[in-house]
Amino acid sequence: MRLSARIQYALNMLYRKLDDFSLKKKLFLMYIVCVILPMTMLDGLLLTTLLNMETRRQEDEMQDVSNAVKYTIGQKFDDAVFITKDFWMNSTINDFLNTQFSSPYDFYVRYSEIKNNSFGDVSTIARGATLHFYADNDTIIAGGEFGNYNSIRNQKWFKDFIDSGLLLKISAYISDTDEQGNRRNPVRAISIIRKMNWSPGCDKLMKLDLDYSGIENAILNADFNYAVYVCSGDTILFSNQGNTSKDAPFDTLTQKERDKIGIKQSIQLYSKQYDIYVLKKDLSIMQVVQNNAMLITITIAFSLLVPIAFMYLINRSFTYRLTKLSKHLATVGRNEGHIEKIPDIRGHDEIGELMHSYNRMAVRINELIHVVYKRRLEEQAAHIARQRAELLALQSQINPHFLFNALESIRMHSVIRHEDETADMICKLSLMMRSSVEWSQDIITVAEEIRFAEAYLQLQKYRFGDQLSYRIHVDPDCANRNIPKLTIVTFVENACVHGIESKTSPGWVFVDVSSSEDEMILEVEDTGIGMSEAELKVMLDNMNHASVERLRQKGSRIGVMNACVRLKSFSQNQCRFYVESEEGIGTTVSIHIPLKFVQAQKTEGTPGTIENSEKGEEN
Repeated sequence: MRLSARIQYALNMLYRKLDDFSLKKKLFLMYIVCVILPMTMLDGLLLTTLLNMETRRQEDEMQDVSNAVKYTIGQKFDDAVFITKDFWMNSTINDFLNTQFSSPYDFYVRYSEIKNNSFGDVSTIARGATLHFYADNDTIIAGGEFGNYNSIRNQKWFKDFIDSGLLLKISAYISDTDEQGNRRNPVRAISIIRKMNWSPGCDKLMKLDLDYSGIENAILNADFNYAVYVCSGDTILFSNQGNTSKDAPFDTLTQKERDKIGIKQSIQLYSKQYDIYVLKKDLSIMQVVQNNAMLITITIAFSLLVPIAFMYLINRSFTYRLTKLSKHLATVGRNEGHIEKIPDIRGHDEIGELMHSYNRMAVRINELIHVVYKRRLEEQAAHIARQRAELLALQSQINPHFLFNALESIRMHSVIRHEDETADMICKLSLMMRSSVEWSQDIITVAEEIRFAEAYLQLQKYRFGDQLSYRIHVDPDCANRNIPKLTIVTFVENACVHGIESKTSPGWVFVDVSSSEDEMILEVEDTGIGMSEAELKVMLDNMNHASVERLRQKGSRIGVMNACVRLKSFSQNQCRFYVESEEGIGTTVSIHIPLKFVQAQKTEGTPGTIENSEKGEEN
């Protein structure tokens, strides 16, 4: 049961993976799995079968070559042995070898008689071979076809024959002496040595030297397609690989040649075993392909090219129309006003029906859009009008708020000081009244806003005297950027009223406008009485969640919340507010606005740093 669950889980995972593939990939995968892989395996099996057939054919050919060489070698030696048999039974020659000659003259007279009457032309009879007779008879003079044992006792072939104890022996050796025992250049020799023991008398033997080159040429002229070696042990006697010079020493079979032996056949020649080796050829896939090019070409054509062509047609029938449908479906989200129909629909299969259904859907949706579109425009117009009304309500709240605080400052100054500075205060007040009353343009530059803030701080300076000092710094590249009107002034006013006013000792208000890589930062800091942690939490909540609904609740610090509402509307809710405060130390308010919302304008006279100390100086 657990195994079945695992199999089902694996299948589900496979289904999910396949569902993510495009139709083109699925068809390609199906072609690979269902066509390419089976055909690759089939072609591999075909090549393996052809390779095995080629191997068996090569083995049959090598066996035929081996049999042909065996027949050739056997026939050559059988003919030679047959010749020796005729002379071995010749009584005249046996009597001649047993005769004790009184003088060399007597030997030559008898030799001439045998040569002319009984012996004949041995070279012609032996088909290129030479025949020699030897006897343990010192009266025989070595020369021609006859010799005595004294001339051959030190030759290797004679010693090997005597040591073997055989009556007939085939011997392959390197001969460096002639029949009279004279030294000569070493040559290859193969001889049939036979003891002549059927008649009494002295010990005697015959040696038939085969035509080595004739046997070698017989193998070469056969024109075998394989390398052939006839060996006695590791010694190569005959070969068709070029080592045929009778003046060269016998070669030995190397390990490399042994590793390539395809067929080994032994031939027993009169108590001597010889091995026939046929070396196999290097058989490669390319050779098999070349030998069976027509069959493989036909197989590939029908097993690979035909399926490819058919799969291409199927793929085009599927993917071309589905891609066309997908492109039209992708335009539905972009073309809100109208949905395009699919032209030139082809086919009546499931895809064709799906495309017809899409066209019917497009017609229906276009009709619905035509009906609903006007209603949507009317709702948008009503929504915009409602937003404008709310904005006007916000603007109307600002005017009395600022005007009340400014007049209160003038009243307190007049009551306490009794000084003639009223004219200057009223000048500054008029500037502020104009900025608060005039709402034809809600977006102004930072430089203009800083002038309002400076005017307000100078009014507060008249009120607080040496108790209030301020410093204003604006980066030059920020002075011409746009912000909502009366935003910095609102936070400056909040710093003076709620921070400095309740403090008995002198205090500072710092205004700083700077920019980073991707945002502009407005910062207002005071060294006033600060806020408790609870008050700070409430203020941050009001700023981050400022809305028209909260303003209607008539909470505290309505000016700050008003400014936050307009800043959030100005920056599409992408501005960020930060407040840090500590009781008895002061409060810092930071506003971060993305630069893409504060595009710069060309304005002259941008402020730098304005500082008013306890003496009221301006720099």
